[in-house]
Amino acid sequence: MALWEQTPVPEVFRYFEELAAIPHPSRHVEKVGDYCEAFAREHNLTYRRDEAGNIVIWKAASSGREKDPAVILQGHLDMVPATEEGLDFDFTRDSLRLVIEGDHLTAEGTTLGADDGIAIAMCLAVLADDQLSHPALICVFTADEEIGMLGASALDMSDIKADYMINLDQEEEGVITISCAGGVTCRSVFPVKSREESGKALRIRAAGLKGGHSGAEIHLHRTNACRFLAGILKEVSDSMDISMISMTGGEADNAIPPMAKAEILLPAGKETAVMDLLKEVSDKAVKEIQNYEPEVQIGWELMDYSGPVSEPAETARLLSVIGSMPDGVQAMSQEIEGLVETSLNLGILRWTGGELTVTHSIRSSVDLSKRDIMKQISDIVTEAGGTNTFSGDYPGWPVRSESQLQNLARSVWKAQNGEKMRVEAIHAGLECGLFSHQMPEMDIISIGPTMVGIHTPKEYLSISSTERVWYFLLELLRRISG
Repeated sequence: MALWEQTPVPEVFRYFEELAAIPHPSRHVEKVGDYCEAFAREHNLTYRRDEAGNIVIWKAASSGREKDPAVILQGHLDMVPATEEGLDFDFTRDSLRLVIEGDHLTAEGTTLGADDGIAIAMCLAVLADDQLSHPALICVFTADEEIGMLGASALDMSDIKADYMINLDQEEEGVITISCAGGVTCRSVFPVKSREESGKALRIRAAGLKGGHSGAEIHLHRTNACRFLAGILKEVSDSMDISMISMTGGEADNAIPPMAKAEILLPAGKETAVMDLLKEVSDKAVKEIQNYEPEVQIGWELMDYSGPVSEPAETARLLSVIGSMPDGVQAMSQEIEGLVETSLNLGILRWTGGELTVTHSIRSSVDLSKRDIMKQISDIVTEAGGTNTFSGDYPGWPVRSESQLQNLARSVWKAQNGEKMRVEAIHAGLECGLFSHQMPEMDIISIGPTMVGIHTPKEYLSISSTERVWYFLLELLRRISG
């Protein structure tokens, strides 16, 4: 029996399972785009696909609903690729291995891609069912949302006309999102002075950190593995002449890295002294965060090495630069209690013999604050001899003072589930901001089923929550009217 046949809403999970079999990390959505294009042709639906990889599919209103306001259903095609350490898995080639564990749908050793594959699956299920009652639909599947909303930024919206939009990129059922932060991706590159050396080296690993989503979980102050390991190595380099061979951490700019690795060349004749100091410093660092990062681990192994290394002075200087960059929550909202206003996250770090690259995700619900953080990073990088590139700049989604769609959604949820929906603004970015920016009169909400641990290998999707949100969506579409 197929996995989708074991669920209470097989019409949705059938498509999710088929999508999971197609590799679709950010920057590699061609094959999943082919799948959606073939789906549209098979169901005789009008569609278009652009150079950015976006897919737009139109479906006419069901009989008797022709005069009701049109609705956009929207989700993104790409997923964040992250694996458990040591797992041999290629997201550009391999299919996800789905597993049902009670009410949880997970993937073996990898991210699940429910963010945002479950949105695409729900949209396809709606489009495929000619018995449903709905107004005219426009399903918009965007590319490369997870790396800066690149698809939505490039989307031509001139032929996308609707009064309402339901974004399906929310990660908690019973919650209706009505506003989000804007953001931008910053890539900083530093040239590194290197030379050829050989000798004893250490391969060091910081692992077991919680990681998480840099929008939804940045306020939890989880430890960033890249900064954590860089801080340990900086303290060692203050006393010993170590040379960096390489350092890597993080897979996506909008995910808090749970693991980082480095290789350092040890000074000849002082190998034991460096290892003793490293143990002392790392034991202290682990103890400082162990209460809230209980699974943190620092480990290393000795090896022989010959090849390019960063000079000791250069190693110490660039470790100091990493530590000097701001990170985490920078300001809280003065208008909405508990809402993060401005933050940034060091999501990807790559250091080889000749170059150090650091990638940040910057977010803010205040555009001026976002620009201030961009300038802070730019000034630090320029002072340190590096260069900056900013990309994927997207606007925030402002709160709408009066929303008929929000009122209808709250009424339907209460009738179906006997409880009120929670209305919230979020610090995470949503593509709603780009749609709202171009179509300011459009009434927009964001909903979705419960998923936990997104952007990490611990991600899971609640099956029962998906069922409830599916029937909620269908009733919303049935009741939308002029």
